[in-house]
Amino acid sequence: MTPYYGAEAEEIAIRAAHEAAAIMDQQVDIINATIDEL
Repeated sequence: MTPYYGAEAEEIAIRAAHEAAAIMDQQVDIINATIDEL
């Protein structure tokens, strides 16, 4: 498991949130998917 910090983490989180938002509609599901990706 690799910890992510700073700009790298932000880029990963944004990408994961966009991908999750394309298939999920509940905010909590999108947040959880983003956290799982990190």
